[in-house]
Amino acid sequence: MRQLKYFVLVVIACCLSACVSSQTATVKDHPVIEVPDGRETKTIGLGRVVVKLPRGQVYGDLKSGALCLPNTQLVWGAGSRSPKVEEFTSIFYEELRRNNYNVKGDPTDLFNREPPATEITVGGLITDLYVEACFPWFGWGNVRKGTSKATVSVEWQVYSNYQKKVLMKSTASGEAEFKFENGNFNEALFLAFSSAVQGLLADPKFNKLLLEPEKNAEASDAAAQAAPPASIKVSANPKQTYSLEEVKKRVVVLQMGGMHGSGVLVGDEGYILTNDHVVKGLKRMKVIFENGTSTEGIVIRSDPVQDVGLVKIVNPPVKGLAVRPERVATGTEVFAVGAPLEVTFHGTVTKGIVSAYRPRDDGSQWIQSDAMINGGNSGGPLVDGQGRVVGLTSWKRIDTDSNNRSTGLNFFVPIAEGMRAVGMEAK
Repeated sequence: MRQLKYFVLVVIACCLSACVSSQTATVKDHPVIEVPDGRETKTIGLGRVVVKLPRGQVYGDLKSGALCLPNTQLVWGAGSRSPKVEEFTSIFYEELRRNNYNVKGDPTDLFNREPPATEITVGGLITDLYVEACFPWFGWGNVRKGTSKATVSVEWQVYSNYQKKVLMKSTASGEAEFKFENGNFNEALFLAFSSAVQGLLADPKFNKLLLEPEKNAEASDAAAQAAPPASIKVSANPKQTYSLEEVKKRVVVLQMGGMHGSGVLVGDEGYILTNDHVVKGLKRMKVIFENGTSTEGIVIRSDPVQDVGLVKIVNPPVKGLAVRPERVATGTEVFAVGAPLEVTFHGTVTKGIVSAYRPRDDGSQWIQSDAMINGGNSGGPLVDGQGRVVGLTSWKRIDTDSNNRSTGLNFFVPIAEGMRAVGMEAK
């Protein structure tokens, strides 16, 4: 009898060993619509992935033994076994990149840098999930080996940062089974979520919504005709003057979703100068004038070294400001104009002087001024007493002393260097 019992245990052990001898996965397949090589999609940002399960809800079972009998219930939000939501965000990012979608930002960024602005944001609401795992060796063998299976249901939402509305909603489910050796039964859940991401990418409506129009020969000709010349001429008439009210009419807000910066209309052809960090990663954005009217702007050129971007609009309502390309003497009175902090503060003017010129690593210089700036001023103009553009707002350094008092230094791109970076010159 003892020999028979030993034989049965050996047979069971051999069978279980064959079942979990290596990590393998089976995932529900979706016919993903991959972006063809050479095609582009709108820029996509990572929205939030939210698990819509109340804290304390059972979302799975852990089983053990040769017969996989129930052992422990998995409770959402209790203990360390619940999966981290950040894992789902990383999976979403990887799946979109793998299928040639133009997704921006990096969920593995260790420095918590501000993500770039995008045209589209996609978020997911996990409405249901379940995971079941069996540890057949529990109590008498390698307890870290086992099998798990999981299902996930996700409501996807696609939001236009330009139109400020949800463009589509789509529900996708995912399923997966996983044989593990390291105790990581949640891997089946992550694979099921990956399957649900693929379900979104298999939706023709999503693909059509995100895919940029294909450039045919006729469109390419039209684009070539609309493209800016290699060198764009901008007036530097020293006799031209503008009141601050006239300047404000030519300063715009550049907006994409909840993010915004400032810009200034120069010349007569609808060109707007701003910062590279305002337009980075974007092809189009909303341009808002001081009177509240708005239009679409197309990003033409951008230079990250000088932190300058160039945006084009059609049929500008007013002619742009003239520029003052020569070096402005230290002590010259200047005015910074823009939309600090919020769009509603559009047209804010602060006064100061040119405090100094500070060298940069590339041999160019910054204009330092005590004209106050804040977030949202980026890309707005620094003008002289005649309203001519002498610089573009770029960044601010803030220091706090031992008494918790803050002081700030404000830096601007000299207009001549900024124009040169994007193919503009004064005439």
